[in-house]
Amino acid sequence: MENLLTKTYVFILIAGIGGLVKYLKGANFSFQGLLIRVSSSAFTGWIIGLMSLHFQLSIEMSCALCGICGYLGADTTISLLEKFIKKKIEWTY
Repeated sequence: MENLLTKTYVFILIAGIGGLVKYLKGANFSFQGLLIRVSSSAFTGWIIGLMSLHFQLSIEMSCALCGICGYLGADTTISLLEKFIKKKIEWTY
């Protein structure tokens, strides 16, 4: 369990850094915006990290996905996940 907890912390940290980098590229700075961006990116990275563990991806690939999804942000990542899940379960309306 300790190994899982350590991996989870790493996923959250890497995704948070991705969100931070994306936020700092923007022009307007506010502490509230920074906090929202980093926390939503960290949450998204946590979800992606857990999914990557479920699909038994390597730790390197898992960390890369967490960083990329943290950079993309929660909205974009959730949109991509929706498409992936709908395709997996063959969603029909």
